[in-house]
Amino acid sequence: MGDGRAEITVEDLIARCAAGERGFVGSNLPRANLAGANLAGADLTGANLEAADLAGANLAGARLVSADLRSANLSATSTYLLTANFSGANLCDADLTAAHFEGAVFEGANLVGAELESTYLYGANLRRANLLSAHLVGADLTGADLTGANLGGANFRRANFTGANLSGAAVQPGCNLGGSILCNLNLAPFCHEDVHCLVERVHSRRSRARR
Repeated sequence: MGDGRAEITVEDLIARCAAGERGFVGSNLPRANLAGANLAGADLTGANLEAADLAGANLAGARLVSADLRSANLSATSTYLLTANFSGANLCDADLTAAHFEGAVFEGANLVGAELESTYLYGANLRRANLLSAHLVGADLTGADLTGANLGGANFRRANFTGANLSGAAVQPGCNLGGSILCNLNLAPFCHEDVHCLVERVHSRRSRARR
């Protein structure tokens, strides 16, 4: 391929994982059908999984650091992603609908335009992640760390931010927090003023609605 990535077939990957092998750094698997595959603990650092189908795959403890997951499908509640590491991964336009990402690491990841409706991100690390125009309607971000994240234009309608850390998060016009749960947020001391203003507007609307 000329890009330094390791050629491997889907069949080989699954068989070698089943045999206990975990090192698949730089694997080249664009558009691969890995739906329902057991890839727990696999090291796919720097792998090319663009447009791959990983729906329902078991990625518990897997490393996808700096992996290319553009337009990949990681949807469905049967996608077990507990503690998976996506630091620096490119998940632009990926579908992560209703997946379980409790405690997962997305530090510095590109989630521009990603679909994360009803996704479980309880305690997830989203520090400095780029969520520009991402869709997180009904997502559970309880205790998530969004320090320094870019939330510009993202849709967080009805999302749960209880105990989340939004210190330094950037919120440009167009970010939708309507109907979100905003309890015990950590906004200080480094949060941009626009986050404070947005949260205050949401609380103000709720207060007026109760009158």
